[in-house]
Amino acid sequence: MKACRRVNDYALAVRYLEAIQDKCGGRVKEVWPYIKQEIKPTLDELGILTPEEMGYDRPELALKDVYDM
Repeated sequence: MKACRRVNDYALAVRYLEAIQDKCGGRVKEVWPYIKQEIKPTLDELGILTPEEMGYDRPELALKDVYDM
């Protein structure tokens, strides 16, 4: 994370976090919160937001289901 900020590549830092979250696999609800709490001080120090804080965990332009209208 520090290397990403050193070269001022914020997008790479976010992609790195997304890759870590993807590597959690089926246990993402158990493993990802632990990893996030451990790296949160570093993220705060460097000013990097997690994908959830930026809204990347939900689709932006998702359409409603036609059966729910």
